[in-house]
Amino acid sequence: MSASFNNNISFVNDQKNITQVFDVSPNFGIEKQTDNFEISLVANYSYNIPKQTIVSDLKSYYTYGFDGNITVKLPKKFKINTTGNYVNNGNRAVGYNLNYFILNAALSKTFLKNENLIVSAEANDILNQNISNRREVVTNKIVDTKTQIIRRYFLARVIFKFNSVKKKEEEDDY
Repeated sequence: MSASFNNNISFVNDQKNITQVFDVSPNFGIEKQTDNFEISLVANYSYNIPKQTIVSDLKSYYTYGFDGNITVKLPKKFKINTTGNYVNNGNRAVGYNLNYFILNAALSKTFLKNENLIVSAEANDILNQNISNRREVVTNKIVDTKTQIIRRYFLARVIFKFNSVKKKEEEDDY
């Protein structure tokens, strides 16, 4: 649980304006790990209450979302991972009440005795919905910003860890 309060004093045409934004953001998450499997789920919510002395009809706005991550270790030192992130925005200007779901997946394999060489293939933003949506309440205005982020892309990655201290495990391919 988190909360914040912002207080900004400014002058608009020689008139004093006080802008205040109160934000309450509870989060809840669960996680389960075993030797071959990891899963985590997180729910988050943010409720913002803006007030100004010059503008009296400001509406509260919110964002909520869910994050999930699943990793499974497979035989022969393979690992598959998928992450998902759902975001819902509400009470904003027309065109900015955006809902989107970002889905990523990766398949990787480790090599060498200490497993310090990792080769992976990744797919990011599989559903092609990656976007950034932000609201800022300042001086005598509200600014809603929608930004296009790098959308669907694929990545081949090779990582060599010089400091790996992992020891070779007995007969097990994990």
